[in-house]
Amino acid sequence: MADLTAVLTELRRTILEELDAEGPPQLSFWEEPEREQLERNRAALRDRAERIPAELEREAAAVRARYASPTPRLFPVALAYVIPERLARS
Repeated sequence: MADLTAVLTELRRTILEELDAEGPPQLSFWEEPEREQLERNRAALRDRAERIPAELEREAAAVRARYASPTPRLFPVALAYVIPERLARS
């Protein structure tokens, strides 16, 4: 559970750092389609960052539900001992 929390928290932190970073230095030289794409990308990143806390709760609930009532399972095992003949006689 701690790994899941760490990964999603790190992802959210990285996304927010990217969103807080200053944009490209020469954005004014970009064509309109490139500027629009940049805005779409940034909007998608904002949306993803906002969804991470809810995703963390969903994933944690799914893990807890999966392990709430474990079912014991038995697996047959066979062992074969190989002993040199001279040691077997003694």
